[in-house]
Amino acid sequence: MATYYTISFANVPPNDPNHTVWYASWSQEKPTPGPWAPPPFVIGVAKDGELPPGAKFLAEVNAKDPPPPPPLGVGGSPEYEAAMPRWLRAIQGA
Repeated sequence: MATYYTISFANVPPNDPNHTVWYASWSQEKPTPGPWAPPPFVIGVAKDGELPPGAKFLAEVNAKDPPPPPPLGVGGSPEYEAAMPRWLRAIQGA
């Protein structure tokens, strides 16, 4: 079982084999935001089911190797949080 979550950029866990994170560009390489840009949106997946401090649960998937998350839409974080469980149910049923 893998657990997807959102987390603020400031609270991204350090390198940990049980957590994978993707930044707004859906890259796993941590960006260095400058003062001119807001911190990127971050989605993580906990392979051990334990969320890091400050994380917000999105959904769970029964997968050994969970897939990268879908891109962030124009509706921002609230729309994404509502759509994530539907996306995971769809990919599990495929």
